[in-house]
Amino acid sequence: MKDILRVAGAYVGIIVGAGFASGQEIIQFFTSFGMWGIAGAIVTIILFPLLGYQVIKLGERLQVASHKRSFPTLPADILALSLMLF
Repeated sequence: MKDILRVAGAYVGIIVGAGFASGQEIIQFFTSFGMWGIAGAIVTIILFPLLGYQVIKLGERLQVASHKRSFPTLPADILALSLMLF
């Protein structure tokens, strides 16, 4: 349970630290694109927890203690796609 809270706290800290919790970035960035920006904000709100869950499950499946050990095990296509998207 302690490890779960540690990982969850780190993930929330990263998201909050990025400024998404304040809503300021949502107003300044996403709404400048009108209705498409609002749709983008909704997609972002949905994708943050889903992608976070997938990364945590990948780390659990690979039994790694650090992200540095998980990258060499990923197929090159997945790694290239994730770097392109983010």
